[in-house]
Amino acid sequence: MTSAALLVPAPNVRAVVSRPALPGARGLQVLVACDLGLCPLLGLDGEGDVGLGPALRLTGSATFDPVRRCRLRSAQQAHRPGRERRPDQHRQQQRLLAAGGPAGRAGPARRRLAAGQSGLIYIADVLDSNRCYIRQLQHLGDEDGGIKVTTLTSSSIASPPPCALSCCPASGAPLLYASDRSVLSRVSPGSGEAVFAGDAGDSSLRDGPAASARFCNIRDLVADGAGNTFIMDAGQLRVMRADDGAVSTLRLPRLPDASSTRLAVLHGGRLAMYSVYNSKVLLLQQQVLCSPIPSLAEDFGALLDDAASTSDVTVTAGGITFPAHRCILAARCLYFKQLFAGGFADSAAREITLPDTEGPAFAAILRHLYTGATSHLQGREVLRPVAVLADRLLLPALSTHAQQQLLAAVTPASVAAELVWAEGAGLEGLLGRLEAYFAAHFREVAQDAAGSLEELAAAASPGLMGRLLVAAGRASPRVMISSALWVPAPNVRAVVSRPAQPGARDAQGLQQALVACDLGLCPLLGLNGEGDVRLGPPLRLTGSATFNSKHVLDAIYDPHSRCIVLAFSIDSSNACVLLAGRPGERGLRDGAGDAARFWSPKRLAAGRAGTIYIADELDVCCYIRQLQQLGSEGGGAGGITVTSLTSSSFARPPCALSCCPASGAPLLYASQRSVLSRVSPGGGSEVVAGGGTGSFHRDGPLKAAFFCNIRDMVADGAGNTFIVDAGRLRVMRAGDGAVSTLRLPEPAAQIPDRPSSRLAVLPGGRLVMYGIDDHELLWLQQQQHNHHHHQHHQQLVLGSDAGKLQQPDGCCPALSLAQDFGALLDDAAGTSDVTVTAGGRTFPAHRCILAARCPYFKQLFASGFADSAAREIALPGAEGPAVAAILRHLYTGATSHLQGRGLLRQVAVLADRLLLPVLSTHAQEQLLEAVTPASVAAELVWAEEVGLEGLLGRLEAYFAAHVREVAQGAAGSLDELAAAASPGLMGRLLVAVGRASPRV
Repeated sequence: MTSAALLVPAPNVRAVVSRPALPGARGLQVLVACDLGLCPLLGLDGEGDVGLGPALRLTGSATFDPVRRCRLRSAQQAHRPGRERRPDQHRQQQRLLAAGGPAGRAGPARRRLAAGQSGLIYIADVLDSNRCYIRQLQHLGDEDGGIKVTTLTSSSIASPPPCALSCCPASGAPLLYASDRSVLSRVSPGSGEAVFAGDAGDSSLRDGPAASARFCNIRDLVADGAGNTFIMDAGQLRVMRADDGAVSTLRLPRLPDASSTRLAVLHGGRLAMYSVYNSKVLLLQQQVLCSPIPSLAEDFGALLDDAASTSDVTVTAGGITFPAHRCILAARCLYFKQLFAGGFADSAAREITLPDTEGPAFAAILRHLYTGATSHLQGREVLRPVAVLADRLLLPALSTHAQQQLLAAVTPASVAAELVWAEGAGLEGLLGRLEAYFAAHFREVAQDAAGSLEELAAAASPGLMGRLLVAAGRASPRVMISSALWVPAPNVRAVVSRPAQPGARDAQGLQQALVACDLGLCPLLGLNGEGDVRLGPPLRLTGSATFNSKHVLDAIYDPHSRCIVLAFSIDSSNACVLLAGRPGERGLRDGAGDAARFWSPKRLAAGRAGTIYIADELDVCCYIRQLQQLGSEGGGAGGITVTSLTSSSFARPPCALSCCPASGAPLLYASQRSVLSRVSPGGGSEVVAGGGTGSFHRDGPLKAAFFCNIRDMVADGAGNTFIVDAGRLRVMRAGDGAVSTLRLPEPAAQIPDRPSSRLAVLPGGRLVMYGIDDHELLWLQQQQHNHHHHQHHQQLVLGSDAGKLQQPDGCCPALSLAQDFGALLDDAAGTSDVTVTAGGRTFPAHRCILAARCPYFKQLFASGFADSAAREIALPGAEGPAVAAILRHLYTGATSHLQGRGLLRQVAVLADRLLLPVLSTHAQEQLLEAVTPASVAAELVWAEEVGLEGLLGRLEAYFAAHVREVAQGAAGSLDELAAAASPGLMGRLLVAVGRASPRV
C-alpha cells in the first residue's frame, strides 16, 4: 500500500543517498546530488515542509562537480570552527567515497554502485554500448585509507547498458546484477555471474517465484535493510522478497518508464524514485516498502510449477502426465471431487487418465484450477478444447468464459464454421448465441462470405438450418428516437450530408451536414458535441451554375460522383455544375445532358453506380425518371443521360422517393396513402404497403399497415425507411417490412401535419425533419435495438446452464480461489493428510497447502527431521484461536476475520514465529491503529515481552508524541509501565520524551 507520496523539486537530480547524521543532528541524513551541489533533504522528520537545504561545503583533494555524474571522487565536508573533531569518529560518514583518475582522463563511464560488507564497494563499469564489467573496490583498513580495485568478471558480461547493481550488507543479501533488461544475475568473486531470475527470451511482466518470474525492462535495483530488493521495471515498482525470492508487483499508479529512472532506500521506511536530469524526486512512504500479502494465485501457481516433488496424484491427458494434488483438484473441480469420493475403482488411484482429451487444454485448465487465472486462455485453438473439456469436467463458469471469448472473436466470415463446430461439440448455449449473431449479420455473411453458407448447408443439421432461417427473418431492428431538439433555420429547403472536407470542424466523424435555407448552403455545427447544434456561415460556392437556395426543391448526395445534387450539382470543392436540363426551359424530354428537359423535379433519390431517381411533377401528375452518369466514379458530372421509367403518369402529388444503395434497398415511391416499389424500367409498380381507401393509421406487418397522408420518406444506411405520415414519424423496417409508429420525446411529441414536411438522414443515427415550421428544423437522435436480441457489440453472457441464455450485469463469474479453499478448510477432516495441534485443539489440514503458503511448514516438511513426515504437528505455546485464524488466512488469503486485541496479539506473535512477516506486520498495524493514550503503556510492556521490535519502536514514538495525554488521562499506567518495563525501554522512552518536548 502507498500511505503517502510526495514530489520534491530538485534541479537535474543525479543521485540520492542516506547516511548516519553528523554530530549534532538526529537520525539519518538524506543527500541529493543535483545542479545545486550535494544538498541535504530537509523536513523528513516532520519539522516543516520537505525540501532541499543549502549545498554542503566540501573540501579535500578532489574537486566535487555534481554535473559530471560518471566520476566518483573522495572529498571531505568542511569542519566547522569551534567544534572539536576526533580523527577516528564519523570518518566513514564524512567522506564521499569515489574512484577515478584526474579530470579529463578518458575511460569507462561508471554507471552503478553497490555497498557490500567489510568496506566492499561494487562497481558496474561500462566500457562502451555493449560491454560492462563488475568490479570490486575494497578499503584495506589502514589509516591512510588504502584502496584496492579488482575485476570480478574475467570478461565483459551483460547486454547493452543500462545495468543495475543491488547489495545489502546488513542482511547478507548477495550482489545482484541486471545483466539484461529482463534477467537478474548473482555475481560472486571467482565464479562470475549466474542467472538468478528472469529469462532473456521472455520480456513479459510475471510475478511469482524467482525461477518463474519474468521482467520486461529493468531500470534499477536497490535493497532495503531487510534484504528485500526493489526493482523498477517498465514503469512498475516490483519487490523480490528476502525470504523466498518471490517477485510481486506493488500497487502504485503506473509510473513513466524512463531509461534514467533510479531508486534509493531512505530511512524512516521511505523509498526515493528519481530520474537523472529530471527536476523532481518522488518520495514514497513506509508502507510501500512492506511486501504485499502473498496472493493465493502466486503461491498455488508456484506449487503447480513444482508439483513433481509434492504431488500425490498424476493426471494423464493426450499422452502428457501432469503431477497434481488431490485436495486442490477436489476443492476446485466438481468432477474430481465426485471421482475421489465416489468409491469407484480409480477413486484412490495415484494415476488418473482422461481419455479423448488434449494435453494443452488440460494444462490450461489445471493452471486455472491452481491460480484462478484465465488470461492464458488465448486463441481459438486453445479456447475450443478448453470450452469442451471444462464442460465435461463440470466447470461451467470456465467453459462459459471460453465460449464468451470465442463469441467475441466471431466475424461474418467465421460464424458459419463456428456454428458447425458448436453443434458438433454440443454446446447449446454458445450455439444459440451464434445463431443470433448469424441472423443479425446475415447481410454481411451473404455479401462477404457467401462460400461459407454452402459449407454450412452441407455440414449443419436440418434442425440448425431451419432455426437459422427463422432467426434471420426475425432479426429486423427495432428503431427508437431517444432525443429531439429544435434548431433555428430560416425557410429550410433541403438538408443533406456528405463526407467531410479536410479541416472541416463542423463534421460529425467523417460526415458533414448541410442545410439549404434563405441564408444559403450552411453547415450544421455542433453535431460532434462541440457547442450547441446550430447553423454555420454559408459555404462560398463557385462554378458555372448560379446557386439560388430559394429555388431548391430537394437535395441528395451522390456517392458515385461525390457531389451534392440539387437542381444542379455541387462537387466536393463547392463548385456548382449543371448536370442536365437547361435553365428557363421546361419539358418532359429524355436525352443526354442539356438536351433533356424537366418540368418540376420535386424529389431526388441516389441509387447505385451513379444512378439518380427523380420525381418530376407536371400539374397533378408525377413521373419517375432516371438520370444515369456515364463518367468514371468520382469524376464529376461526366456524360449524362435521362430516361423516364414510367410510360405514363401515375399517383398524385405529394409524392416521395426513397432508395438506399448501400443496403441494397429497392427504389420506393409513395403516393398519398400507399408505398409502391418500382419493378422494372419498362413500367408498372406494385403496392408494398398501405393502399386502403380509409384515412387512418395502422401499424403491423407489411400488407396489413395503413397510411393516412404521406408527406415524405427516406431510407437510412441499414435500409429502414422512415415515413412522415400526417404529423407522425413511422418506420418500415428493413428485415420484414413491418410498420410501426415512433414515439417522439419532448419537445417534439406533437408535430403539425404540413404538406411541406420533409425528412433527411444525417450521420451518427440522426434524423432531421424540416418544412413543419418556417424558421426551425427538428433534430432527432435515433437509437436502434434488436427486436429479439441486443446488437452484437453489447456484451451478452452465456448462462452456466447448457442451452439457456442469461444476461448478467458483468462478465461470467469466475470460480473464487478463496471460496473454494475456504470450503476445503471447513471440510478438511475428510481429506486432510496432516493435523496441527495447538492450545489443546486439533486442526486438520493439507500438507501441500501449508507448504505452499507458509515458509515454516515448507522448511519443516523438507527438512528430513523426525517430524517432517509426521501426520501430526504440534505447535507448543501457540493459542488455538490464533492457529485457526492463521489457517483461515493461509487457505483464503483473507485478513478481515482478524479482529480484537486479544486475537491480533496472538496472531502477530505466531505469524512472526511461522515466518509470515507480512501477516505479522498486518496484525501489528491493526494493533497500532487501536492504540490510545490510555492503552499505550500496556502495549509497550507486551511488545517488549514478545520481542516485536518494529512494533515496539513505533509504540515508543507514539508514547513520546502523546506523553502529555498519557500523563493527564492515564497516570496510573505510567506506574505500571515503570514497574514492568525493562530499564532499556524506560531509558529510550525518557530520551524520546525529551526530544519531543517543545523548545521555547
